[in-house]
Amino acid sequence: MSLKVIMEFVAKNPPSILILGGILGWILCGFTNIEVFCSYWMTVLMIGVALQLLWLAFRFGK
Repeated sequence: MSLKVIMEFVAKNPPSILILGGILGWILCGFTNIEVFCSYWMTVLMIGVALQLLWLAFRFGK
């Protein structure tokens, strides 16, 4: 998967950036054990999923 594909997906689906950020934080926590990544990756991921569900509801709820 290239960076171009990821950027096109994020451009069409704005809440996905938080989901990707949460996953990246989880990976960085595993490799670096930096407290900021380890403390907040789940919060960022949950906010991203909640916004994703709202975004889908408004987009397809018409």
